[in-house]
Amino acid sequence: MNVRGGFECYCPFGKVGPRCDRDTTIIEPSFKGYSYLSYPTPQALKKFKMALKFKPETTEDGLLMYCSQTETGLADYMSLAIKDKMLEFQYDTGSGSAVIRSIEEIKAGQYTEVLTVKK
Repeated sequence: MNVRGGFECYCPFGKVGPRCDRDTTIIEPSFKGYSYLSYPTPQALKKFKMALKFKPETTEDGLLMYCSQTETGLADYMSLAIKDKMLEFQYDTGSGSAVIRSIEEIKAGQYTEVLTVKK
């Protein structure tokens, strides 16, 4: 990526070094700023299950996960975010948006586990 005064290079997952030529094992990934992890879109025809465990450094608003039926982000979708210190799960499977919010606030520096199941 071109940046002011030069460029920045990003190694693929599991690689490090000036030329991304060394393997590394990532035990506990950390994301800051605009970093993200991308997976192929899941195929959830009848059942869907997602499990996630995270430990936020802050409780500022932020997107943890987003999945959409199309690359434009339109149509059916689901998202998981921190909003106003609460965990917020949103989805639309064709009949309108739904929002589920946690009862307890997310705490900085503490692990939070999330499990969603669609049967």
